Amino acid sequence: MLTRPNLRFLLALLWVCFAAQVVSAQAGRDWILEGERLADGRSLLVDCGKRTRATGNVFLVEADGTLVHTWQRQLFYPHNAQLLSQGRLLVSDTKNNRALILDPGGNILWDTSTLSLSDGSQFNYLNDVELLENGNFLISDFDNHRVVEMDRRGNILWQFGETGVPGAGVSHLRGPHSPERLPNGNTLIADAHNDRVVEVDPQGNLVWWFGPRVFDASGNVVGELDDVRDVDVDAQGNYVVADYKNSRIVVVDRDRQLVRSFSTLQPPYDVDPLPNGNYLVGVQDWTEFSPDG
Repeated sequence: MLTRPNLRFLLALLWVCFAAQVVSAQAGRDWILEGERLADGRSLLVDCGKRTRATGNVFLVEADGTLVHTWQRQLFYPHNAQLLSQGRLLVSDTKNNRALILDPGGNILWDTSTLSLSDGSQFNYLNDVELLENGNFLISDFDNHRVVEMDRRGNILWQFGETGVPGAGVSHLRGPHSPERLPNGNTLIADAHNDRVVEVDPQGNLVWWFGPRVFDASGNVVGELDDVRDVDVDAQGNYVVADYKNSRIVVVDRDRQLVRSFSTLQPPYDVDPLPNGNYLVGVQDWTEFSPDG
């Protein structure tokens, strides 16, 4: 017999399961790690593929799941992608320790592994890349325990975290994920293995954090984060957190008080708040949840 939470989960899966079946039939897939709902209603889905070989890919699909395009290049465990102008794709080719820009045919236009980084380092498990409005790239360098802003030539212009040195406190990270540049110029980071979220200003100062403890409105501890994989800010200014090992989404306000949380039944890698108040969550497939889960 279905419980109410399981029934809500199954209803939420209807669209994504149908879409996934269409994509699977047309192109094959292993594990949808991350997705993005585009302004035109289409979706960009990142299939990470196998952990042991380069079988990852990125799909552009219609709202009904019909495959529109795939970039014909097998990637080694990609974690995220961004659709650029003229059908180009920015993607983190994670287990190849690089970020790529591909043309619509999958040909490489830009490859970080061909660059000499200005600090003499090399990327180590590059698990997120974003093209910023200023033309630079914001990169999560997971096994180097840092987030960097870099220009197209490999010049490191900004960094938080000490290269290759894991830690906590106000100046270190431990396995960062999914950084986001905020409108105020600060950078929001899922500090995965410190079980926290941090917000850092352009001068590298830690100006806000949340975790590992989760508090209710009365200040009572109601749980702890465990391996944060993503964080975003919703239209109300709340922080939406993918609490991976707890298989849930946690939403808190600026005062770190719990607004809501709900189970995703499987560990969530990615979460995106939608204008309609729902959440898109990467949980093997790509699932849309209502605010009550």
